[in-house]
Amino acid sequence: ATDKQDYLAYFSSRGPVVWEDENGDIKTIALVKPDIVAPGVDICAAQSSNNWLPDRECLDENHIAISGTSMATPHVAGVVALLKQKNPNWTPEEIKSALKGTAKDLGLSPIEQGAGRVDVAEAVKLEEKMPIALIYSINEKNKINIFGTAKADNFEYYKVYLDDNEVKSSNSQIDNGLLYSIDIKNLKDGENVFKLGAKSTDGRISEDFVLVDIENIKFTSLFNNDIYRKGDLIPIKAEIVYDTYDYNVYYSKQYEENWVGDGIIKKTEGDIIAEWDTSLISDGFYKIKFIFDVPNVGTFEKKMEEIYFDSTLKEGWPQRINFDYFCESERSKSESLLLTSQDK
Repeated sequence: ATDKQDYLAYFSSRGPVVWEDENGDIKTIALVKPDIVAPGVDICAAQSSNNWLPDRECLDENHIAISGTSMATPHVAGVVALLKQKNPNWTPEEIKSALKGTAKDLGLSPIEQGAGRVDVAEAVKLEEKMPIALIYSINEKNKINIFGTAKADNFEYYKVYLDDNEVKSSNSQIDNGLLYSIDIKNLKDGENVFKLGAKSTDGRISEDFVLVDIENIKFTSLFNNDIYRKGDLIPIKAEIVYDTYDYNVYYSKQYEENWVGDGIIKKTEGDIIAEWDTSLISDGFYKIKFIFDVPNVGTFEKKMEEIYFDSTLKEGWPQRINFDYFCESERSKSESLLLTSQDK
C-alpha cells in the first residue's frame, strides 16, 4: 500500500514469499511479491452503520478515512473491473500483465513495490494486450530449472536474466516451458534473482521475477549468537559446494566497523576452513565475515554476528549438544545448543 504522495506505507506487505514443504523444509524457491501496490493510506470510504471510528470522519458523518492493505485492494479490483468492461475477452493473465505493464515505477525493489503503483489512467488507455511474462523455478538435485511463459499477439522476443546479466534470448514464444537450466555450482551462495522479459513488436515489455536462495556454503560451526571461551583457538568449519574458490576472513566488535584479520588462520584441513586465535581479542560481542571469490560466479559475503567471548568460562566450555539428546523436539537434529559449565 502507498500513501497519496506515492510513498510506501510501513504496513505494506513485502516479499519474498517462502514456505515449508511437507517435510518442514524451507523451499529454495521464493515468489517475488507483491505484484503491484495501490493507495491504502487515509482512504476516505463509506462508514458502517455502527459509526465506527467517529474521530476519522471525512466528507460527512457517513464516511471515514482509514488505512490498510484492505483499503488498497479495492483500488486494484476497480481497475480490473474497468479493464474487463473495456476488454471482456481478456484472460486473467492478460489483465494482470496490463496492470503490471502500466504501473508507475516508484523506484523501489520488486519485493517492495512489485511492478509499481497501479495506474488506472494508463491501464484503461491500452488498446493492445501487453506481452505475458510469467516465471518460476524448480530445484532438481544439483540443478535449477527456470520455467515460464513468454507470449504476445505480436511477439518479438524473450530474454532471461540472472542478476541483470542476460543468459538466454529467443524469438520463439513459450507457454509454461523450460526457459533455462543452471548447475547450482554456477550460482552464488545466497539470493539469486532471475528475470524474464517478454517484448512485443510495438515495443511493449512485460517482466516477471523469481528468487532462488542457494546454500552452496554451509557453516557447521561458529553461528550467530554463539558463546565461546575467550583465549581458545576456535575451528571454523564449513561444507562448500564450489570446486574452486578463494576467501578472506575479517572480524570486528559487534557495534563497530573496524574489520581486521589478526589471529585468523586460513586452513584446508577437511571441513576446517579457518581457525580463530581469540587470545588476541577482549571479552565482548563480535561479528565475523568471509568474503568468497568464486571464478565465473562472483564475489559474495557470509557473515555471523552477536558472537560472545567470555574469559571467565572454564577450559573446555561451553559445549554444544543436539536438542534430541535432552528433550523431545520436532526440530532438525542439526540444531544444537551451547551450554556453559554453569548450565550443566
